[in-house]
Parts: sequence; structure tokens; C-alpha cells
Amino acid sequence: MRTRRIPALAPLLVLIAAAALVVAGCGGDDDQSSSSSGGSSAGTTASTRSAPAIDLREVGRFDKPVDAVAVPGTDQVAVVEQTGRVIVVSGMSCASRDRCPDRPVTDGTVVLDLTGTVSTGNEQGLLGLAFHPDWPQDPRIFIDYTDRDGTTHVEAWTMDTPTATAVRRTELLRIPQPYSNHNGGDVLFGPDGLLYVGTGDGGDAGDPGDRAQEDDELLGKLLRLDVDRGGERGYAIPKGNQSTGAAEVFALGLRNPWRFSFDAQRGDLWIGDVGQDTWEELDVLPRARLESGPTPNFGWRRHEGYADFDTSGKTGPGELQQPVLAYGRKEGCSITGGFVYRGALVPDLDGWYVFADFCGDDLRLIDAADVPGSSFDQGELTWASVDGVEQAASFAQVQHDELLVLSLDGGIWQVVPA
Repeated sequence: MRTRRIPALAPLLVLIAAAALVVAGCGGDDDQSSSSSGGSSAGTTASTRSAPAIDLREVGRFDKPVDAVAVPGTDQVAVVEQTGRVIVVSGMSCASRDRCPDRPVTDGTVVLDLTGTVSTGNEQGLLGLAFHPDWPQDPRIFIDYTDRDGTTHVEAWTMDTPTATAVRRTELLRIPQPYSNHNGGDVLFGPDGLLYVGTGDGGDAGDPGDRAQEDDELLGKLLRLDVDRGGERGYAIPKGNQSTGAAEVFALGLRNPWRFSFDAQRGDLWIGDVGQDTWEELDVLPRARLESGPTPNFGWRRHEGYADFDTSGKTGPGELQQPVLAYGRKEGCSITGGFVYRGALVPDLDGWYVFADFCGDDLRLIDAADVPGSSFDQGELTWASVDGVEQAASFAQVQHDELLVLSLDGGIWQVVPA
């Protein structure tokens, strides 16, 4: 059994207000950092709680795992490999700090194999999986992948039992990609029972087609579908989608929302949006904004973090949403969005948002109680940095809302108490 000790370290103060704009205005150097102990204290939201000390236990090892999803009503987990397989495994969890698998789980039942269909280089591949909320009564699973031509597919498959081979494919969306990067790929059901799909801006540097701000484009968006209606097409448009362009669009202005999640208790939406040259960005939408209000616009490519990026292009419709956090290149290169922890195994971690950066080797904790439930002011937000794993590519919230960390080097780690 392999163990990683995670002592809580001193909080790292990340400046994302006026100082961020000054730094960006001085040339947007890639080497600029958002870490600072200066700046105005107005709007500062430093947690009054001490960051908890936690451990990690390696519970699984697979080929480039990029997603893992609890199989509803069971103790099994479906592991998604970027190379094209979905594998249902058993015994990949810890009952307590010292009751974990003797060795990492390495095999299970392959229920879907698209290795001959998906592209596997760069940021492409089989990228996301979601079970229908009423599974197995509604036996559909939903996947997001890029084929060998680079086109993004969102599909529904039927899988009647945890070990049944998925059959009866239904294509919901087919989205041509102009470049090989910025594919998004996450698929999740929200607390409203609707399917959310993250798409990147289509790739290349600086969104040359300004697709993220084009409301009739499906790229650079968060799409929302009602998969319980729609007949042969496989989905209908939810009434709350306010887009004046493509009806599937729920939110626009995203560069590459690689991983997003919903707080299992509050229902708020957290989005890790990978940055261009200078700023990595964390966005939050309160639960109420899923139900009403204008189309959220997260600002890319006009803005990166809190800084202007390219204001020469169009500004799409909707209401501009400011990030709750932006950090610079000295703190990482590619944000990996995580989850607000709501499990029972680590009581002191309850209510902390756990995320990472692919270029770092730490986990980062934000007290979700510090994030207002309605509007967000520019200011300073404190994160606590604790030891983690290298190449953290994804997080998973599995049975009982416990948290897994997935590394592209193959390891799957569970967060446990220290």
C-alpha cells in the first residue's frame, strides 16, 4: 500500500484584483505571478478555518485515467481511460485511513471500448462520462470523445447493469474542431437533472476565430441539454437556456473548461478554465443562476482572468462573470478543476473546494464558505497548498461524496484523513 503524507502548509495568498490588472498591463509576461502579500485588503476573503491535514492513498492504476464516476446504487466505480476504454472496477476505495486496498486496483470489466475510434494524442481522446441520474431504471450513460479526425462527439449508450457491455449508441452532438487542443470534454448532470457539456474554444493560441464569444458556435461554451425529452434527436432545449444563438448554449466565453463540478450540498457550479499565457481561472455560478438570469459570459477572449486579453474582437451576449480566483505562471500552467468535498471520511475537509494544477505537485484548498452565494467581488482569495500528486489531470466524486485524484501517469488516489 502506497501512501503520500499531506501536511497542511501555510496559506498562499493569491492576488486577483487591481494588482492583477497592473501586472497584465505591463506586458502580460508569461512569467508574471499572481502570488502577492500586497494590494488592497478590501474584498479579501481569507478563511477563518485552518486548512485540514490530509493523506492520500493510491487505490487504482490504469492507462491515462481522466475521469471516474460512481456506478449508481453500487460500490463500483467506472474508470475512463483517455485511450478509449471505460472499465468498471470494484474495491477501489478506503473505508477509513487504514482500511484501504492492499494494492492498487488495476483491472475490472471493460464495458465500452473505443480504442479504435478515438484520437489519443495531445488533449484528445475519451474525456468524460456521466450516468443518467435514474440509472439503471434509465440505463443510459453519456460520453464525450474526439474521433481520429479530431471531431468531438457527445453520445448516449445503453448499459443495463454494471458489467454489461454498452450498446445502442445515440449521437447527441457532433462538433468539428479546427485544431487538436482545447476540447473540453467534461459531461455532468446538474442538480436540475440536465446534462452539462464543456467545450473548449477550438484551439490554437488566442482563439483566432473568436468562437468563445460567438453565441451561434458550440465551441468555448457550457452546453445544457434536456436528455429526458427530444425524441430521435436525443435531447430537447431546457427552458432556462437564454442564448440568442445556438439553443444548446447555457454559458459562453470559456477557453477550455477542462473540469467543472457541482457542489453536492449547495448546487453551485465550479469551473476550472485553463488560461492562455498569464492567468489560470476559477469561476463559480451560484445554484440560483442555473435556474434564471441572463446567459453567463465568462469573458474569454476579451479577458483572461481579471486582465484584458484581446478587446478588439466582439463581445458576445449575456452577463459578464468575474472569476473568483486567478493565478499566474509561477503557480502553475493548467488548472485542474476539482470538487467541494462533502464526504464523511475527512470531516475537517467538509466544505473545502479541492483542485490542482497539472504542472504542480500539490493540492489546493479553498474554503467554499468564503465564496458568496450570489455575486463575486474582485479581491483577494486565500488558498492553502498541501502536498499532492504530479500530473493531476482530474478529480472524481464517488460513493458517499468521497474524493479521488487522478494522475495522467496512471495513479488514482483517494483523499483520507491524516
